[in-house]
Amino acid sequence: MIDYEEITSSGKETILFIHGLGTSRWIWWQQISAFKDYRLLLVDLPGHGKSVSTPWTNLKETVDLIAQHVIQKRAVYVVGLSLGGHVALELVKQYPEKIQSAFISGITVEPLPFRFFS
Repeated sequence: MIDYEEITSSGKETILFIHGLGTSRWIWWQQISAFKDYRLLLVDLPGHGKSVSTPWTNLKETVDLIAQHVIQKRAVYVVGLSLGGHVALELVKQYPEKIQSAFISGITVEPLPFRFFS
């Protein structure tokens, strides 16, 4: 299973933050106060943070886990950094109905060359 934290507010809109390789959801600590008018979803990718016991298998499976267990039936804004950017881009491609918009940083323009991520 994938671990995440949901921080609720009076806001109705939701932002999903996805971290990069080798970190976890803690990197978004400053966004908690900066986006206090939004519901926030802070996810730990497989093999990271509190999801360390869930092995990373591939990008598609990770995206499916996030779409089904984190986003669920809502539509979100997504922010992805590095590996999280690749996950966010794949969320946009595979689940466009769940993504209102995406802010993606630190990704390659070519598909990931490493078999680990595929």
